[in-house]
Amino acid sequence: VHKPSGWQVDVEDILEGIPRLSAFVQSLLPRRRWPLLHGTEYQSGFLHRLDVPSSGLILVATDHAALFGSQVELAIGCIRRDYVCLCHGLLQAHRNEVRAHLQWQAIGNLPTMVMPGGRPALTRLQRLAWTIRIPRAWSLVDIRIATGRRHQIRVHTAHIGHPSASD
Repeated sequence: VHKPSGWQVDVEDILEGIPRLSAFVQSLLPRRRWPLLHGTEYQSGFLHRLDVPSSGLILVATDHAALFGSQVELAIGCIRRDYVCLCHGLLQAHRNEVRAHLQWQAIGNLPTMVMPGGRPALTRLQRLAWTIRIPRAWSLVDIRIATGRRHQIRVHTAHIGHPSASD
């Protein structure tokens, strides 16, 4: 399913006034035929999510066999998660990965941060293009996440001094 920018995926932690992709999918596919999509026990069939400012493809399973099979494939790296991101600044061509532990605090709605005690996270980078429009520079970056932590792309690109354009 394509998630437009400005929409939320989550079936939990709902932000008021922001369209939900889960509600959209539920409106198209009736509960009696696709019950997995209408319950929150298995995140309504969503395998992953994207931040509200981001757009892109989201994997959604319509039955338990597809969900569990896809979760295994995602966990062992059979499913690649590639993104293209516009970042502030001129990313050096030799910069090809970010390895930094990420910590997310559910209590207090604190942002995800790079912290030594956090969970390991790996983001691979390749600069595709760049431009300079004085006084700013921009890099178009191909990104592959190996771990999929919450806000991983946003936090890792900011950590190396090249936050995403939406940040």
